[in-house]
Amino acid sequence: MKKHPNPTASDQTQATVARTGETLSVVLVAMLIMSIGVVSLAALFPISVLRTAQATQLTHSVFLRNNAEAAVESKVGLLSNAQIFGSSGLGIIDPLGVQLVGTPYVDPFGVGVGVGTPLGGVRRTDGLASTTITPAQRLALAEQLAALPDSWSLVLEEPVTATNLSPSPPTKPTITVANSTTGLNVRNGSTANAPYALHRLVMFDATGRFAVIQPLYQVTGLNLSWWNVNADGTSLGTGPSLPNGFIPTRVRIEAQDRRYTWMMTVRKRWVPVGPVSGTDGQPGVAGTDDDKVNGPDDNGELHYSGSDDDPNWAAELDVAVFYNRSFRAADETAYSLTFPVLNPAGGFDGAPGVSGVDDDNNAKLDTIPNPNSPPNTIPDPGEVGFPGSDDNRTVMVTFTTAGPKPYLKKGGYMLEPNQLKWYRILDLKDVPSNVPTDTNTVLLLDQNLTIPTVGGISGIFMKGIIEVYPLGSRTGRE
Repeated sequence: MKKHPNPTASDQTQATVARTGETLSVVLVAMLIMSIGVVSLAALFPISVLRTAQATQLTHSVFLRNNAEAAVESKVGLLSNAQIFGSSGLGIIDPLGVQLVGTPYVDPFGVGVGVGTPLGGVRRTDGLASTTITPAQRLALAEQLAALPDSWSLVLEEPVTATNLSPSPPTKPTITVANSTTGLNVRNGSTANAPYALHRLVMFDATGRFAVIQPLYQVTGLNLSWWNVNADGTSLGTGPSLPNGFIPTRVRIEAQDRRYTWMMTVRKRWVPVGPVSGTDGQPGVAGTDDDKVNGPDDNGELHYSGSDDDPNWAAELDVAVFYNRSFRAADETAYSLTFPVLNPAGGFDGAPGVSGVDDDNNAKLDTIPNPNSPPNTIPDPGEVGFPGSDDNRTVMVTFTTAGPKPYLKKGGYMLEPNQLKWYRILDLKDVPSNVPTDTNTVLLLDQNLTIPTVGGISGIFMKGIIEVYPLGSRTGRE
C-alpha cells in the first residue's frame, strides 16, 4: 500500500503565505479612490442635464427665429406703415403680447389693426390684418404665428359616443364623449377667458389609422365643439367639418404649450426720393391732424400711415425668443437708467476712462477713490468715455425695494425702448444708494450706449428670453 508523505513544515508555511489577503488599510484606500471617482462621475450628471436643457432651448429658439423670419417674408404688409406707426419708425410686432398683456389699446388715429398696449412707449401690433374675426379667433391665429406649432400636451383621451357633424350655422359641429370634462378650461368666443391655452381635438376613426385635427371651441357638459378651419388657416369661422366618410370614435384633447414664443422689434427709417412733404406738399395726410398735435399738416406728422411723404423705407429687425414668457404687465416695466455712471467713480470698473490710466494726461490717475490717497489719484470725471474704457457700456438702474423689481440676470437682456435696441448684460453689481428704500444696480453691457436726441434712456428687463437674433435689414415701398 502506497503511503502519502506528510507535508513538511516548509510546505505548510508556503500554503499559508499563498492564502494571505489584503490588509484593511489597503481596502480603505481602494474604497477612498473609488468613492472619489464615483462622486466625480455623479457630479457630471446634473451638469449634463443642465447642458441638455440649454441645448434643447437653443434648438427650439432657432426654429422660432426661422418661423419669425418666414412670417416677415410671407406676410405682405407686416412691415408697412399700417403696422409700424408714427414718425419715429419704431414698432414692435408682438402677436401674443398684444392679446395677453394689459388691456386693449385704443388707437387715437383709428387706423391701427391689432394694436395693443405700448411696450415702453413703443406701439406694438399683433401682425394680423383681418378685422372680421372674433377675439378668440384672433388669439388662436396669434398663437399659430408666434408659438412653436408642435408644442402640445395631452389633457384627456376619451371614446366618442355620439356625433353631430353637419349642424345648421351658426351651431358648431359637436362630438359627445363618455366621461366628464369638468375643469377643462377652454376659451370660447369671448375675451373673458382669453388667457386659457388653445386646445385642439385629435379625432381618430375606428381603425385608428386616420386622424383629423380641429381647434376646440367650447365644452358644454360632455359635448365638445370646434372651429371649422379653412385650409389656409386664415379664417376659423367657415370651412369643412370633417372629411366625407370620417366617423370619429376616439378623441384626444391636447393643450398648446406657450413655452416657446417670439416678439420682433423693428427700427424703420424712410428713404427720401423727393420732397420730404410728399407730392401733395404736406407732411402726413394732407389736411389731417395725424398726430393730434398742433393741428393739421405740421412737421411732426411726416411719414404717418396713409401719407405719401417718403414711400421707400428700410428697416432693421431683431427677434427675441422666449421660454415660458410670463405675459405680465409688471414684467414690462421701463426703468429709468443713469448714464453715464459717475457714482461711484464711473464705469463698471469704478473708474472713468481706462482704470489706472491717465487718459487725458492731466496727472490724475483713474483709480477707485481712497481717503488716504494723494490728490493725484482722485478719479478724473473728464476722462469718461475714453477709447478702451467700459464707461459707455455701463448703466445704473434704480428701483425701490417696495415696488416691482427688474429681472436682472448675468447673461440676460435689456431692451432700450427709446431707440428700440437690445443689449446683453455681461455683469452686474449693487452699489450703495443715498435713499434707504432704493437699490442701485450697475450693469455692464455688451455694446456702447448712446443717449437719444429726444427723451431720456430707460431699460426693460423681460423674463424668459433665450436669445435675441438680429434678422438684418429689409427694404420696401408703401
